[in-house]
Amino acid sequence: MAHSPHRTRLPGQTPNGKETCPCREEVRNYLNTREAAAWLSLSPRTLDRYRVSGEGPVFHRFGSRVRYLLADVEDWASARRRVSTSDDGSAAGRKTR
Repeated sequence: MAHSPHRTRLPGQTPNGKETCPCREEVRNYLNTREAAAWLSLSPRTLDRYRVSGEGPVFHRFGSRVRYLLADVEDWASARRRVSTSDDGSAAGRKTR
């Protein structure tokens, strides 16, 4: 089976995407840096730099471990939605045609 670079298997999923635990939604709300970066189609190193500079999604630190809530990653990505290449983000809250 070929590895798809666009879809990372999360813990609690089999390689074909089926859940191994029906409670995964409750148990696995956190992504590590590698998983969050894959979800965003970024490199883990880019996400590391964003975390240091404060440009990335909010994160949680548990001891030395960094974790991201999937909802926070989705919110961060949604906030970067643009309608054109010249859009500076001020139109993000406006309705588009």
